[in-house]
Amino acid sequence: MESEAWKEAYLALRAYYSNNNGANAKRKREAIERLKDLKLLTKKIDMDKYFMPLFRRKR
Repeated sequence: MESEAWKEAYLALRAYYSNNNGANAKRKREAIERLKDLKLLTKKIDMDKYFMPLFRRKR
């Protein structure tokens, strides 16, 4: 059960940090709502500090 929540959160975070254009904007909004439901989205600063490095593209 808990791993399901984390999988959901991971997918939501990936959507959150994907390119924000067109169809992705809707997905990003949905991701933010899902993370709020999962009680993982506290402050955006926290999100960016801890999660952004995970989803930054390697060049």
